[in-house]
Amino acid sequence: MQDILNNPFLANALSAVFITVVLAVYYFAYQKSAGEHERNLELQAQKRNGTVQKGGPFSYPRLSLLRETGEVLVFPVPGGKNSPPYTHVTAQINSTREYRIKVCREHRIFGVGAVFGQDIRVNHPDFDEAFLVQGSDEMIVLEYLTPDAQARILGLKDLDPELEINKNKFRFSIKRIAADEAMYDQLIDAGLALFDRARELG
Repeated sequence: MQDILNNPFLANALSAVFITVVLAVYYFAYQKSAGEHERNLELQAQKRNGTVQKGGPFSYPRLSLLRETGEVLVFPVPGGKNSPPYTHVTAQINSTREYRIKVCREHRIFGVGAVFGQDIRVNHPDFDEAFLVQGSDEMIVLEYLTPDAQARILGLKDLDPELEINKNKFRFSIKRIAADEAMYDQLIDAGLALFDRARELG
């Protein structure tokens, strides 16, 4: 063994073989996971008259849903070393008003809410307790977060939902890979309702 380690050519060859094996294992595991998510998205496509865009060697598939005002995409993103996994619902909004809204879980440190930036209260005790709401215009934020919109987000509270509307970009996510048909149903139903609400604001 020591002779192999002392031989640069053999040591490099062994390193290359090891790296290849690791990448192969990762690739096949990734493809298996992507296949499971593609099946979930195919079920959603059949129910919602959508189409599934195939993923690449290291990317998950995407569900495309055509709405009156454009395309809505639904897709999982695996986590990395410094980032959690997500499942996103994204779209472009044809809006004449430029505003920003962000809603995310309010994480508490020693029982105290960790608030960074403006915290807008919607006067719904359960919602205000669970979520941090920020925005560029408080009146627009309150207009957007109707009781139905709040209920949609609260319904996914245990899945760490995040909503972000930035100018004409809409994104609603859960901080995990959607695991099954029921979770996709809940996420997509909420995401489409929240997207439609953003369109209503004009």
